[in-house]
This record gives sequence, structure tokens and C-alpha cells, in this order.
Amino acid sequence: MNYDRVRVKGLARAAIRRGRPRPWTVTLVYTLPGAGLSYAASLSETLISGPASSPREAAVLAALAAGGCGVLVGLLAAVLATGYTYYAMNLWRGRRADFPDLFQGLALAGRVVPLFLLTLALTVLWCLAGMALCLPALAAGLLLRSQAALFLLLVPGAAGGLVLLLNRLLRYALAYHLLLDHPDWSAVSCLHASKR
Repeated sequence: MNYDRVRVKGLARAAIRRGRPRPWTVTLVYTLPGAGLSYAASLSETLISGPASSPREAAVLAALAAGGCGVLVGLLAAVLATGYTYYAMNLWRGRRADFPDLFQGLALAGRVVPLFLLTLALTVLWCLAGMALCLPALAAGLLLRSQAALFLLLVPGAAGGLVLLLNRLLRYALAYHLLLDHPDWSAVSCLHASKR
């Protein structure tokens, strides 16, 4: 496969120059709700953890609030990001790209949410698999009772886990693009096509 990076970069610059409204204004409009969602999630975590009867109960409530808000913010961010991806795809393909494209993710929310949840579940599983690569190194380092040996054994294990995780995440990177091109596909079909 012959990939001309300079040519593609020039085409991207031309697409950005040709975009009306200006792509930076669309990006700003896209970024503001995400920042507001993050702020609301952190504020709700603070409010929920406040009226607890004991410090332990406060910690449990804060952890549940953080997890619940995190998933909710992730779902909303995935829906908004899908709309922004739709805008960028239209801009790149020379089609009319405008602010209403940002709401395309809402129209596909019934497909975006399962795709997000499936990707999240697979990511968590691959994180656990990556951590499992560190366990033998951790055990060997603890058996040797040396901090230097523990460090020297854990670094390659952690690096291997990180490489495994990044490899798997890159396999899912095109799933939302494929969903936009094929809105009738299921989440599993989009992930399989992205892997291919």
C-alpha cells in the first residue's frame, strides 16, 4: 500500500480551508458541552459524598457516584463524539458540513450506546489481561525481595500490557466511522469490521 502522507496532509488542509462554518467554531461548539458534562459529573460526585453518616459510607457513595457519573458522561460523550465524527467525515468528503451534523449522534444513539458499552467492556477485559502479564513479574520480584529486581521485572511486564492494550484499542478505532457509514449495522458488526 502506497500512502503519501504529504498529499493527504495537503488535502486535509484544503478541506479545512473550504469548510463553512469554520471548523474551529464547530469544534468549539462541540467541546463546550463535553466540558460542562465533566464539570457536572465532578460536582455531582461532591454533592453525593457529602451527607454520609460515616467516612466509610462517604467513600462508598463517592466511588459509586464517580463510577455512575463516569459511565453516564462516557455515554453522552460517545454520542456527541459520533456527531463530531460525522461532521469531520462530511468535511473530508467534500459534502456540506454544518452545525446540525453535531446532532447526528443523537439520531444514532440507539446504536452508539451499545457500541460504547461493548467497547468499554472489551477495554476493561483487555486491561485485566494486560495486568495479568504483570503478575508473574510481580511474583518473581517479590520472591527475590529486591526493589531493583521488582522494578526491572515490572517495567517490561507493564510495557507488554500497555502494548497489548493499545493494539486492541486501535483495532476498535474505526467502529464509530463504520457505524456512521452503515447505520443499520450492529455494534458487534462495527467492531468486527473495524478489526478487519
